[in-house]
Amino acid sequence: EDATSAASPEVRQALFMSRLASLITARARGGALLLCLEDLHHADSASLHALDYLSRRVADAAIVVLATLRPEEEAYEAGYLQHLQGDLQRHTHVYRLELGALTEEETRSLVRSCFRREGFTPDLFDALFRRGGGVPLHALQYLDLLIARGVVYPEQGLWVNRGLQETDLPDSVRAAIRSRIEGLGEEERDLLSVAAVQ
Repeated sequence: EDATSAASPEVRQALFMSRLASLITARARGGALLLCLEDLHHADSASLHALDYLSRRVADAAIVVLATLRPEEEAYEAGYLQHLQGDLQRHTHVYRLELGALTEEETRSLVRSCFRREGFTPDLFDALFRRGGGVPLHALQYLDLLIARGVVYPEQGLWVNRGLQETDLPDSVRAAIRSRIEGLGEEERDLLSVAAVQ
């Protein structure tokens, strides 16, 4: 039994954090490093503690940590994450950028950027904007569902759409994702379940 395994949980955690910071700093010596941490409102306390530790230990390294969160989520409002955000903003190298919803024109540009050539009708863009609520992820989830249902399809190298019907788009993005999952085979759903746990 080595000294680390015999140490208290607090010491083991401190050693882990130190090694993690050293590993990331060493990796950044080979060139600038970008770490993306998405959906912090779903992070556990250990992950948030690691982010807090890293923010204090890697300030002088060529590292950018990009963390995203939705402040309207209950997990954010519950406490520690909100407190951590306040602590992080005390550092001179930490910046907060609040993103608003996409406009109708920005949603149209986002959708168009997904295709080399497209000839979509205005009602498709309008539906994706209204149902997506200006949230890029939601608009793209609805778009993927329309592709899976054959509403959006390629024709002679051009992506087009047929006329939209009320039943083409569900009322929520969760329902859109659920509909896409239900269309997968059993093996794909099993793989998705394992990936979700990871």
